Amino acid sequence: AQQPLPATIQPDEPQVNSFREQCHSLCLRLLYLLGLGLDVSPPDFFSSAHLPSRGPSGTILRLLYYPATSASNAAPDAVRAGAHSDYGSITLLFRLEGQAGLEILTRENVWAPVPVRPPGTEDDALPPILVNIGDLLSYWTNGLFRSTVHRVVFSGDAAPVEGESDTGPRYSIAFFCHPPLSVELGPGLLNGIYDGIQRPLAKISEESKSIYIPRGIALPALDREKKWDFTPTLKVGDHISGGDVWGTVFENSFISTHRILFPPRARGTITKIAGKGSYTVDEKILEVEFDGKKTEYPMMQVWPVRVPRPSTERLSATEPFIVGQRVLDALYPSVLGGTVAIPGAFGCGKTVISQSVSKFSNSDVIVYVGCGERGNEMAEVLKDFPELTIDVDGRKEPIMKRTTLIANTSNMPVAAREASIYTGITVAEYFRDQGLDVAMMADSSSRWAEALREISGRLGEMPADQGFPAYLSAKLASFYERAGRIQTLGSPDRLGSVSIVGAVSPPGGDFSDPVTSSTLGIVQVFWGLDKKLAQRKHFPSINTSLSYSKYTNVLDKWYEKDYPDFPRLRDRIKQLLSDSEELDQVVQLVGKSALSDPDKITLDMASIIKEDFLQQNGYSDYDQFCPIWKTEWMMKLMMGFHDEAQKAIAQGQSWAKVRDATGELQSQLRQLKFEVPSDGEEQICKKYEGIHQQLLDKFASVMDE
Repeated sequence: AQQPLPATIQPDEPQVNSFREQCHSLCLRLLYLLGLGLDVSPPDFFSSAHLPSRGPSGTILRLLYYPATSASNAAPDAVRAGAHSDYGSITLLFRLEGQAGLEILTRENVWAPVPVRPPGTEDDALPPILVNIGDLLSYWTNGLFRSTVHRVVFSGDAAPVEGESDTGPRYSIAFFCHPPLSVELGPGLLNGIYDGIQRPLAKISEESKSIYIPRGIALPALDREKKWDFTPTLKVGDHISGGDVWGTVFENSFISTHRILFPPRARGTITKIAGKGSYTVDEKILEVEFDGKKTEYPMMQVWPVRVPRPSTERLSATEPFIVGQRVLDALYPSVLGGTVAIPGAFGCGKTVISQSVSKFSNSDVIVYVGCGERGNEMAEVLKDFPELTIDVDGRKEPIMKRTTLIANTSNMPVAAREASIYTGITVAEYFRDQGLDVAMMADSSSRWAEALREISGRLGEMPADQGFPAYLSAKLASFYERAGRIQTLGSPDRLGSVSIVGAVSPPGGDFSDPVTSSTLGIVQVFWGLDKKLAQRKHFPSINTSLSYSKYTNVLDKWYEKDYPDFPRLRDRIKQLLSDSEELDQVVQLVGKSALSDPDKITLDMASIIKEDFLQQNGYSDYDQFCPIWKTEWMMKLMMGFHDEAQKAIAQGQSWAKVRDATGELQSQLRQLKFEVPSDGEEQICKKYEGIHQQLLDKFASVMDE
């Protein structure tokens, strides 16, 4: 019920909650009867959407009070509650005798009073319950039931209904019946742009011819007119259960096979299935019988966003989540099905890294959620993504064909912003259940937490650190726990994963911020961005002393197959960077000349690694994406130079002499990154092998002198 309860009725909270449950049961009964009367198939379509098994709903019991006023102070038509419609399915309104003021807007666009006791109810013990149709039921019935616009007003010296007064205190109880927020899942999700509650923004723009979303517009998330080429994979008489693939459609040239999944909580025996042909997503093309009851299913399904989609088993992650950024893939790797946090202050490059992950990661599907960020950032995504291509079997395909965008900018409603992350993860889980590897970007979870804080404040909940609700950590954990690698429900057997990359925007880059500290206690990979590096134009501005990954040991087995030297080179580069930081402090005190030659080599090689390995130009053809084989060769050559230089010093050579003699080699090391990956792995690796041989020959000649 409404929180906090007024002090006068707080002792009666158990009775209030019991009353709420009775109201909910009554709503379910009414909705079922409406479905039965309209011959909806299935008849419990309306009521089942409100069941607790569909997840937590927004249903609320609200106690309303309008203070008394004198007739002389109440101007005619002065508004007590402005004109509005209820956005749920139905509302139950309980009113007291003799209290006027409620008006509805008729079809003739005229305000008409609603008496507390309509004709024929004068002898009833209590006034009847008023049932109001909400926006959702109007949408479900395609306008057959109209959503009622209503208001509460003063009508002047005399109330419009005899025996009623609108100047005294007005008490009423409203029960708003709201089902849990659900999204549509099926063919057509890819290449789509939605807001936080899955409204199709491109379609709304075409329909309204406006840059804003008009009030009350309702368009389905999935195109109801487009036909998909369906091929059944099961036949009449087959048993079917949750998660089974019962057909396929051609999605696009990037994701050629879109599997049609049976809803997770359903089962039965197929009594009818459509043959190969073209159908829309809402056509009933499958009929299943269970316990004597037949149910029809379309290709699309609806799922509540706050309920994780079930799976058979959670599996250990074994493969790396490659993002194309050397500092991340080499030093702080994640896995397919892992969780990553990217905290950083404004201007550190969080969004660029998130977009790089979207463009170049080794995932099959990308779900990009712009949660509360500036509109121009989402505009940049919408502009860049359609122009980007990726090679698929020798042909270039637009990256949008594997992408779903959830755009919920800072000027959109707070409630939609809070829901947007759940919408994104539900879409990601759906593609995971197809047997695909999905990457979900949440930019930024700080804006989501701020929306949570605002909603919590409006509900009157007790604030915790910096005004955030006490359950912030639990909410974050429940979100990140939906990542992972799983074996899906149903047959045939499929493995899928969801990787979550969450950008965090702490005020002023303060990592002690509640959102940042809570996130770091949950995720396994931390890509910490440094404002000072960003100010020096060092991008990606990853602070190597702050960042970490808990997946490095897990991935060693994967590297052993094709890149056996990778773990050793990674550990040595980390150690070299750590040693160079300590030496930098010594240099600030006594100067570089006081260092030994081995330490000078460490400093100079660290400089090359920082400037030409860790730094990466995201706007260039040669460096916007670095494949894992190129990363390994760069590490191998740079550490090879370091080792040979240390050997030369150990044999009595001076670093000054070695440095001068190997100037051309050092220049080649700095130019390793300029090789364009599109030239082919074989050609570039041959060139790197030649440089490696030159390195060995040069140091052999230096040591012979």
